[in-house]
Amino acid sequence: VNPTATLSLTAIPPCNAASNGQILASATGGSPAFQFSLNSGPGQEGSVFTGLSAGNYTVSATDAKGCVATGSIVVPGQVNMSLSASGNGVC
Repeated sequence: VNPTATLSLTAIPPCNAASNGQILASATGGSPAFQFSLNSGPGQEGSVFTGLSAGNYTVSATDAKGCVATGSIVVPGQVNMSLSASGNGVC
């Protein structure tokens, strides 16, 4: 008997108002190999979902025996990044 699958999720927020956020999923236990799906969409072997806007998402991992682990995650709002520097150069 294999233990129940456990799903771990990590959100990476989008940058600079673009739809480039990500969700990283990881499944353990159960019966490998896993298929991952986002918001009840089609399954995929890869566990990374890209091109996401800020919002609420549901990720499911289905193992080889059809057992499903589901979790919800929020991709937070955008992160605006800027860099400024000043000072004297060193030669």
